[in-house]
Amino acid sequence: MMNLKKEYFIGFLLLSIVIFSTVDILFENFYNYKLYFFYLIFLSLIPYQIKDVRLKVKEFLSIIYFGFSLILIIVSQYIFSFFESSIVIYGILSVFIGFVFLIFFYVNNYKENSDTYKMPFKIEIILLTFILLVGIYMRIFNLEKIPAGIWFDEAQNGNEVINILENDEITVFIPRFTQMPAMFFYIAAFLCKIFGVDIITLRAVSIITGVLCIIAFYFLIKHLFKDSRYALGGAFLLATSRWHITFSRLAFLGMLSVLLIIIFFYFYFKTIDEKRKDCALYSGFTLGLSLYSFTLPYFAVIYAFSHNIFILVKGPVIYFKKYFKFFLILFLMLIITSFPLLFYAFKNFNDFTARVKDVSIMNDIKSEKSIMPVFRNIYRYLLTFNFAGDYNGRHNLYKKPLLDEVTGVLFILGFLISLIRKSYRKYFFLFLLMLLPGILTVNIEAPQAYRILGASPFVYLLVLIALKEIMNVLLNIKGNKIFLDIFLITVLITSGVINYNQYFILYPKEKASYMDFSPEANGIGKFINENQKDYYILVSKAQNMYGFYFWEQRQILQFMTYKRSKFDYLEDYNRITVDKLIEKKGIAVIVRPSDEKYIERIEREYPDARKKDFINYFNGEILYIVYFIDIDKIKKSNSGEFIIYK
Repeated sequence: MMNLKKEYFIGFLLLSIVIFSTVDILFENFYNYKLYFFYLIFLSLIPYQIKDVRLKVKEFLSIIYFGFSLILIIVSQYIFSFFESSIVIYGILSVFIGFVFLIFFYVNNYKENSDTYKMPFKIEIILLTFILLVGIYMRIFNLEKIPAGIWFDEAQNGNEVINILENDEITVFIPRFTQMPAMFFYIAAFLCKIFGVDIITLRAVSIITGVLCIIAFYFLIKHLFKDSRYALGGAFLLATSRWHITFSRLAFLGMLSVLLIIIFFYFYFKTIDEKRKDCALYSGFTLGLSLYSFTLPYFAVIYAFSHNIFILVKGPVIYFKKYFKFFLILFLMLIITSFPLLFYAFKNFNDFTARVKDVSIMNDIKSEKSIMPVFRNIYRYLLTFNFAGDYNGRHNLYKKPLLDEVTGVLFILGFLISLIRKSYRKYFFLFLLMLLPGILTVNIEAPQAYRILGASPFVYLLVLIALKEIMNVLLNIKGNKIFLDIFLITVLITSGVINYNQYFILYPKEKASYMDFSPEANGIGKFINENQKDYYILVSKAQNMYGFYFWEQRQILQFMTYKRSKFDYLEDYNRITVDKLIEKKGIAVIVRPSDEKYIERIEREYPDARKKDFINYFNGEILYIVYFIDIDKIKKSNSGEFIIYK
C-alpha cells in the first residue's frame, strides 16, 4: 500500500498553476483572461483532497499513468496553439506518448466507478431551462450584425423559398441551384408566409433547430450515460459551442440535419439497449425523414447498416433472437419514409448526384492520379479540432480550431479513450464515420466545418467521455465528491466563456468574417433598399471581378430587394423610359473600381455628378462607387428616352 498525502495532491495542483502562469507570461501576455479561468479549474480541485488516502501500488501507478497522459495531451494542445505547421509533429508525438500511458492506465488494475447521479427532477428542469435560455441567447444576440451580411448560399436558399411561395410546385428535391432535398425550404416557406421574407425569418429555421439540438442532445447523453450531470453538461457544451452557434445563425440546411441525426441516434441506441419496437419505429422514421434535409444523414444510414452487419457477424444466433425484428422494423420504416426521395433519385439520378460529383474527392484523385488527396483530407480533418480549422470566415473564426483549449484537450483524451475502451468504441467509429462527408470531398476546401457539422454532437460526446473518466479517476482517490461537481461546473463555464469571447468579440473583428460575407453585394443591396424612392438605380454586373461574382451578387440582390425595391443592371447602352424617373431626384449608378470603362464614360458625360465611395473598413479599399446624376442633367436620346451615356 502507498500513502497518497493530501499535500502531494495540492502541491501538484499549485505546481501546475505556476507552470501555466510562467508559460503564459513568457509566450503570451500576463492579462490573458483564459489564464484566470484555468486557475479556477485547478483551484476548484484543491478542496477535493482534504485527507490522506492509502492506495494499492497498482492503483497509485494507474493514476500516475493517467496523469502523465493528461499532461502530455495538454502539452500537445499547447503546441498546436502556435499554429505552426513545422512543429505539429511534436504535438502529434506528444499525443501518441500520452496514448501509450493511457493504455498502461487501463491495463494496470483500472477500476471503473459505475455510480450514476440522478438529480432531483425540479432542479434538473430548472438547470435545463437555464441552459436552453443560454443557448437561445447565443443564437439570437446581435443577429442583425453578426454575421456581417447575407451570404450567397443563404440568398440562394431564400430565392428558392420565394419560388415555393409563388408557385404551386411541390417536390422532394430541388434540382436547380441548391441541388439539395427540399425539407428546409418548406419549413422556411411556412415561416416566411407568416412573418414575411427576410434573412432573419430564413435564419429562424437554423435558430429553432439549433436550440432543439440542445434538448435532443441532453436526452441522448442522459440515455447513454444514465447521469443527469453529464446530460446537462453536454447540453451546455452544445449550447455554447462556437462551431454549433455559427451554423445556428446561418440560413444553411445543415442544422436541421444535425437535429434529426441526434434524434435518430437517441431512438436507435434505445432500440439496441432496451429492445423496444416503438423506438425502432421512431428511429426508422426519423432517419428516413432526415434524408430530406441534407447530405449528412446518409452517413447515419451507413452506420445503422454497418452496426447491423457487425452484430450479425459477431453472433448470428443472438442477432436473430434479440435484434433482427427491431432492425427489420427500423429499415422498413426507413424505406417507407424515404421512398418519395428514393424514387426521385432513381428517376433523376444525374440531378440527384450532381452536387456530390462536383465536390467529390475523386476529382482530386483523378487529377493527381494518386490517393494522396484522401490522406491530406484525413490529416486536415483530424487536426481541425485542435490545430487549424476552416479558413472560410462564414464557417469559422479564421483558421482557429473548431474547439476551444479546454474541450480541445478533453476531445483528444476522449478520442483516445474511445479507441482503447471497448464499451466506448462504437462512439469512436461513429465519430470517424461522420467525418467522411468532409474527408470524401475536394482538398481545396478542406477542412470545411460545414461538411462535418454532423460530427459535432459526437465530438462533444467524446469530450463528455473524457470528463467522465477524469471524474472516475478522482473518485478512486476518494476525495470529497461535492467538489467534483464544482470542478465539472468550472470546466463547463470556462469553455462557455471562451466560446462566447471567440464568437461575439473576436469573430466580428476578423477580416475574413467581414470579407467572406460579400460586403460589396450586401452594401449595394442595403443602398438600393434605402435609396430607391429617390433614385432610379443601375447596378454594374461587376464582370471584371472573379468569374463567379456576378452570380453571387445577383442572388444576394434578388433576395435582399424582394418586394422592397427595384433596380436594373447597367448595360453598355442604357435607355430609361420617362415613367422610371417619376418623383425621382435622378439616377444612382453603382460601379466597382474595376469597372474602368463605365467610370471613364460616366465621368466624361457627367463631370458634375456627385461621387460617393463606399470603403472596406478593414483595409481602406473602395468596395463600390455610387454616381448620383441629377434628373435635370440626364441626356435624352432622339426618341425622347433618357440615356446614361452615348
